[in-house]
Amino acid sequence: MDGGYNIRYQIIKKRIDKVHIKDTGERLTQPGKIAVVYYNDSDVRMYLRYIKILQQERLLDEQFENVELEELQGVYDLKAIRVTIL
Repeated sequence: MDGGYNIRYQIIKKRIDKVHIKDTGERLTQPGKIAVVYYNDSDVRMYLRYIKILQQERLLDEQFENVELEELQGVYDLKAIRVTIL
């Protein structure tokens, strides 16, 4: 079913907008920061390459955070990279 994937994506996206960092109560989304959410550790290498390019262009801060996210309904073991926009 073609539309089923899009519906699931939209539901997860709305949940991620409100998700908290595990064991902190702090929301993932913060003004002035970009958060990249991922599930597989193999995906993170690709995202880090893109972040490094943007850091070299002085668009993103050199420091970034790797965080685990709280469990969402039907979605487990999500992680995120969060970096400040310059």
